[in-house]
Amino acid sequence: MLIALFVLGRLLALAPSSNSRLDAFLVELQRASARNDRRALAAMAEYPLTVFASGWNIPVKDRATFLQSYDAFFTEDVKDAIAGASTKQRIEPNAAFFAFGNVLRIKQVGGAFRIVAIVMPPAGQRLRAARRQALRVSFAGGQDVAKYAGSLAAGEHESYLVRAKRNELLEVRIEGIAGRAVVGRVLDAATGAPVDARAREGTRVWVGRVPVEGDYRIEVVRTISTGDPVLIYRLSVSLR
Repeated sequence: MLIALFVLGRLLALAPSSNSRLDAFLVELQRASARNDRRALAAMAEYPLTVFASGWNIPVKDRATFLQSYDAFFTEDVKDAIAGASTKQRIEPNAAFFAFGNVLRIKQVGGAFRIVAIVMPPAGQRLRAARRQALRVSFAGGQDVAKYAGSLAAGEHESYLVRAKRNELLEVRIEGIAGRAVVGRVLDAATGAPVDARAREGTRVWVGRVPVEGDYRIEVVRTISTGDPVLIYRLSVSLR
């Protein structure tokens, strides 16, 4: 009986401290989101985390992937939900996580609080415009595969540039989208000419050897105006 009372007393003594740390974490999370500080938000995440979007579970394996995909996941709708959420949250006993603004899942990991999942809301009226500048593909740590995510409204496209040597095997793969709602086109960046007929029409998967050394532009294009206001795609690019 005395042991049980002692343990209960310890738990009650720790609760205010834990809740105080949670309040501070949520306040800083809101501030980082408001100032669009992607690096601060990346440091608040536990990896791997998962993004739930349009029925798909998108894994985000590490900080670098989070930063690459930030614009696709932290849309204006997500940031609005974070801004409107109450920072006075309380931890429910035995809960695996708690929801913040209905768009983030947060839990305590090793004494600290971390974002463990992002739940994309149905797209509203505020849409992030597609990037206007092409993004240079980079391969981290000697790997031959680079992964990105993006979002496209009707009529939009985003571009990526990859440097390849003559006769290297280039693979472009688009996932997370049904059918041909989003396709990839592979072009010679210098001339604008498609690499072949498949690259001209656009495809979900393109694999082939490049004819000359140089930059190649991958255009990720939304082909339909129907469906969700914003479609989130995943792109993987590999060179071998």
